[in-house]
Amino acid sequence: MVSPTYYALSTLTTTHLLFLQVTAEHKESSSNSKRKCFQCNMPYECNLGLCYGDYCIKSLASDQYVSKGCENKTFRLVNGESYTQENSESIEKPYCTTEYMFGIQNIICYCNDVDFCNRSQKIEARLIMISLFLFLMIFYFIF
Repeated sequence: MVSPTYYALSTLTTTHLLFLQVTAEHKESSSNSKRKCFQCNMPYECNLGLCYGDYCIKSLASDQYVSKGCENKTFRLVNGESYTQENSESIEKPYCTTEYMFGIQNIICYCNDVDFCNRSQKIEARLIMISLFLFLMIFYFIF
């Protein structure tokens, strides 16, 4: 007959080994898929800061205040099995959602397709226009 102490220790050891294996697999898989994202909070569009996460987030409150950052998948053990929160897994393509907080419209966008996918398109367009203008001015003064 197996003693209760031996049974308890063997069960504890098996559970601990399972936990270590699942945790190691999660760290290995999630470390490879981290995205670089902008992280900033400004009253206008911004492309500053840096964070690493599973998803990049961009939030626009009342078409004025911009907040950018990262979000990670949640992970926990349930009865010895790994479990990732379902709504985190469902992000396959970039998407946006609208919420109202204190009567103010907030547009929140999630993406994980490329690094810095939460960049501001308006700033890029301005930089292109300024660069083109400077190039034309230099070209005009040279010739």
